[in-house]
Amino acid sequence: MSDSRPVVHEGDQQALADELVAAQVTQIDALRQLEKKEKEMKEATQQVFNDFLERSLEEGRKKLKLFEETPEGREYLATRAKSYVELNRGMSHSAALAEARGDLSRASEAVKLKGSEDLSWIVLKQV
Repeated sequence: MSDSRPVVHEGDQQALADELVAAQVTQIDALRQLEKKEKEMKEATQQVFNDFLERSLEEGRKKLKLFEETPEGREYLATRAKSYVELNRGMSHSAALAEARGDLSRASEAVKLKGSEDLSWIVLKQV
């Protein structure tokens, strides 16, 4: 009976093993470089997103300030403040007005944050 397998000498086996180890080291290094690049891209994307969100919130605050100066804005705040005073006996008008402004601000920021969370998820999913 003859064995049809090729004869591999011990020296050849060691050389083959060394080549495989070297190839694995190269692949591991490439993988680590890709992971590093991915992390850097996510961090850069997050920073861009954070800057965008901050600018959007600042723009929203400016728009709210302008809205408060319009007749509709003054009416909204007056109505909301009146509700606070009616619901919270003893609350001053200025405190109620501050609460009404806070409500308007929180509502506006909540809308922006909700939209930004959706945007963030989409952007980070693509990275």
